[in-house]
Amino acid sequence: MLLIKACLPTRARDISNYIAAWTSLLKATGSSRPRQVQRALFDHLYENLNILDAKTSSLIQLNGLLITGYIFVVSGDFDLDRDSAPLFVLGLAYTVIALLLCLRVIWIHWSSRADLRDPDAHIRALIRIRSKRTIEFRRAWTFTAISIAAIVITVIDDFAYAIEFKLNLVTFVVTIAHFATIYLYDDLILAARERNIALRAGRLATALRQGRMRWRIIRRALQMHPTSRSPGLAMGA
Repeated sequence: MLLIKACLPTRARDISNYIAAWTSLLKATGSSRPRQVQRALFDHLYENLNILDAKTSSLIQLNGLLITGYIFVVSGDFDLDRDSAPLFVLGLAYTVIALLLCLRVIWIHWSSRADLRDPDAHIRALIRIRSKRTIEFRRAWTFTAISIAAIVITVIDDFAYAIEFKLNLVTFVVTIAHFATIYLYDDLILAARERNIALRAGRLATALRQGRMRWRIIRRALQMHPTSRSPGLAMGA
């Protein structure tokens, strides 16, 4: 199961399969001419990029409100002790990181003359841009979600004196698990699928089992049982 890169064509082969699937779909709806297929793909990709821009703007506004909330916590009557301070710093840092990722998503990209000369190459470039910006937006979304949870837990920890949170340990575990999930998990799963690790491991296990069987046959052939020894061999012994 993929999370950040789910359903995104990131490799050249995936992009080719994506274009082929779109072409088949458009042909099924009556748009069989190459120009019609290219125009439909361009419209679809630019519409996706516009959706990403709109969603990213909303996420930037949400992170702006979060920064205001963190400032209110610092300047208000909240008591940040040693246990809640790491989680507070983590939440604020995550908000800043989310904003930086959002700025990468809304970076303006204009098509060059080289792109306009080759429609097929330009379509592939737009698919790569859409996949890259989608990945950055999903990562920014996870940073924002954890930042919201961090400020909520910080406020609860300030009011609920009877409840003791192990926030230092929670902060460390959440940080490690989060970065491993959004930066390593997808690549490991994709690499395993690309290299067929499970299939290769099965073949290796089969080869090892066959090797043990061959060694057993050779060992049995070399064994000299008393009943199978010839008189000449017995006398020579």
